[in-house]
Amino acid sequence: MMQEEIRARNQAAIFLLAVVALPIMLVVIGFFYQDLLTSTGVEYAWRKAVLSMLYCLLAIFATSGMVAFYCRARQNSRQWAIDLLSYGIPLCLPIIGAVIACFDQRVTPSINAYFIFCVIPSLVILSPPKRTFLCFVVGYAVFYWLLPSYQPSAEILLSNRANGLAATTAGYTLSLLLWRANLIKFRQHRQIILQKQEIEAHREELEASYEKLQEAYAANQKFFSIISHDLRGPLNSTVQLSELLANGRDYLPQEKKDHMLQLLYASLGKTSKLLDNLLTWARAQTDSMPFKPVQLNVRQVVLETTELLQAMATEKSISLHYAIPAHLTIKADKEMVCTVIRNLVSNALKFTHDKGRVCIAAEQVGAPDGNAQAIRLTVQDTGIGMSQEKVSQLFKVGNRVTTPGTRREAGTGLGLILSKEFVEKHGGTITATSAPAEGSTFSVTFPCAAAVRAPRA
Repeated sequence: MMQEEIRARNQAAIFLLAVVALPIMLVVIGFFYQDLLTSTGVEYAWRKAVLSMLYCLLAIFATSGMVAFYCRARQNSRQWAIDLLSYGIPLCLPIIGAVIACFDQRVTPSINAYFIFCVIPSLVILSPPKRTFLCFVVGYAVFYWLLPSYQPSAEILLSNRANGLAATTAGYTLSLLLWRANLIKFRQHRQIILQKQEIEAHREELEASYEKLQEAYAANQKFFSIISHDLRGPLNSTVQLSELLANGRDYLPQEKKDHMLQLLYASLGKTSKLLDNLLTWARAQTDSMPFKPVQLNVRQVVLETTELLQAMATEKSISLHYAIPAHLTIKADKEMVCTVIRNLVSNALKFTHDKGRVCIAAEQVGAPDGNAQAIRLTVQDTGIGMSQEKVSQLFKVGNRVTTPGTRREAGTGLGLILSKEFVEKHGGTITATSAPAEGSTFSVTFPCAAAVRAPRA
């Protein structure tokens, strides 16, 4: 980034130098050429030699200005050209200044031209100290070795060489000071830009977090309104049935009492299950539920969990089929895994017609990163299925996706939300595919960190 800033600064400086220097050079060349016509002898030779150097300078400034203007118009294309000018100008100007100063010795002992052309590149071009030092060394070497050819006086020669060294030192010192000052400026500017970018990134993160919190808050509010509604219904039914039983125990027929007791039992069961899921979800949200991954045999955990649901399957004459290799193991929290399996299988039983079929399978598959192995657990039923619209809303907290079971069993959708929470806590994924009247398939994948390869035979 700093290299780009230095290049941009040099590009602007070279263009400005050309704009300022070209008119001055044309005026100086005009005066020299006019006096050349009336000059003779030594003065004529001096003016002619200086004019040749001035033409070289005019060509350098004109070319530099056009290149800088072209790069600026083309939005910093041809950056190599700017770099070439940044290298060439600090090298050429001291050399040209040294030559002009040597030509001046024919008419004056002054070395002002060399001093001027040592200062100009130092003020205009930002160049690394080592490169600048090399340029000034070359320029002074030309001045040092060419000067005796034009200055016969030993005293003036020694004085000019000393003054030339002072001019070289002054030019290099000025270049070094400006380089360091601009370097500090560029670093501060870059730091300010980085800080602004960090502040902007933090602001965007905060805005995104705020939006997510707002969405989560709205979803939770909606979710709890749903839960409160679902709790109020069974509780009101329980209170009303209890009141009827209490007030009518003397005159209600036994058959009516038995029916009301069954309704009361079903209402209490629904309320109990809802409260259990709600409390488990609340514990998961507040991180108060311990997470203790242990090595688990997938087949054993599935059999133990589904044993509790066998009565529900038997009541509807639904056959449970297992396709789980005995060697598959995962490292996971047993309570959470059991909750996931229980919710998925109970949903499958609830939405499958009598004499239907539910298949629970597990296999090793490629992990999401495509490298290691993972375990995928699948629960597939031959039930009523659901539309794609309902599938897309299954795992969202703020959406109420409930469908009565084949025997009008009610639900809240909280079980799938819990399952998603627990699966993601293990770093896994849960997906669902379904179609109306074609059944549903729920898949849970535990990534490579939770999977153990099967032993080789």
